[in-house]
Amino acid sequence: QAGLSLAFLKTFMELEDEAVLASTLSTGITGVILMEALNDRIYGYLRPRVPYLVGIDTQREEIDNIGYDHYRVAGMMTRHLIEKGHTKIAYTGGSGETGNIRCSKRFQGFSSTMAIHDLPVRSEWVMDCRWDEELCIEQVKQLVRQPDRPTAIFAASDIVAMATLSALYSQKVRVPDEMAVIGLSDIDMAKYSNPPLTTIRI
Repeated sequence: QAGLSLAFLKTFMELEDEAVLASTLSTGITGVILMEALNDRIYGYLRPRVPYLVGIDTQREEIDNIGYDHYRVAGMMTRHLIEKGHTKIAYTGGSGETGNIRCSKRFQGFSSTMAIHDLPVRSEWVMDCRWDEELCIEQVKQLVRQPDRPTAIFAASDIVAMATLSALYSQKVRVPDEMAVIGLSDIDMAKYSNPPLTTIRI
């Protein structure tokens, strides 16, 4: 109504593709919300071409940033699953620019909370989907085919959690009876998930 439009670049890998990035910027974008810190090359490309940049925990001090404690919130959600009786918990999320999911504050919050409760973080249950929904779906399908599978999955964002629910539905895994799923962010879209998604507003 205000003559504005919104476009999404889903993953860091898309931003690394110069053709995709150039094509997106050619549409006359005036603002970008950065969900990742980005490397110097990509950030240096964006900075002079986009009038308004806002980051979410990017640690780029020359632009405005919105921050929250990824580590603490992930720990809270993991604790919720443990308090519900789950001891076999998988994790799915993205590694971002580092390429190493163990550098993610959300994963660190999950793994440290598991350790505090003397619960193992099994490598075969840790999935780096790179914040890509299709990759998440494939990884979750492989997870549930394992002979010994978890009873719960902590998804490090609501979008990833909804992809997880889609994968479980396709494999006829009943949620939450056979496997619980918990997300993080409480985005508006989450209220339309079926079954309803447990998440936290940040």
